Amino acid sequence: MNKLLLFFILCLSILIVSLSGCMAGKSGVAVKPASLHQERMAKEKLLSHYQGWRGVRHQYGGNSRSGIDCSAYTQRALGETFNIRIPRTSKQQRLTGKVVPLKNARVGDLLFFTPRLFSGHVGIYLGDNTFIHVSSSNGVSRSRIDQGYWRKHFHSARRVLTH
Repeated sequence: MNKLLLFFILCLSILIVSLSGCMAGKSGVAVKPASLHQERMAKEKLLSHYQGWRGVRHQYGGNSRSGIDCSAYTQRALGETFNIRIPRTSKQQRLTGKVVPLKNARVGDLLFFTPRLFSGHVGIYLGDNTFIHVSSSNGVSRSRIDQGYWRKHFHSARRVLTH
C-alpha cells in the first residue's frame, strides 16, 4: 500500500510541476528556456504561424487576413502560437516584458524599431539575426536585423515569451 501511495504522490508532483510550467507561459514572466530543443520548437511554431500569414498586406489598424499591422501581428502570433497575451499597440508592447540586449535575444523576443515616419515598429525574433514582422511594402514577411534599414533603426528587444 505504501508503494502505491508513493507512486501516486510522485505522479501528482510531476503533474503539478508540468501544469505550473504551462501556467507560467500565460503570465508573461520571462524565464530561461530549459533547452535548445525548446528554443527550436518555439521557432518551428512561429514559422508555422508565419507561413499561414506570409504576404498578408499591411493595413494600419488592421487585425485580419485582409490587412494587419505590426503590433496586431505580434499580438496574434504570440497569442495563437503560445497562448500568451500582450497589449495591442507597439507603444504598449514596448512596456511589456523585460529588456534584453540584442546579443542575448532569443526566439520569441519582441524587437522594436524607430522608423522616422512612424511611432514605432515591432517584430518577433526568430534567431540567426532574422525576425518576422509586417512590412509596409511586403506585408507579413521575414527580414534580417543585421542589414541596412533594420540595423540602423533597431531600438530594443524585450522578452515576453516563456519557453
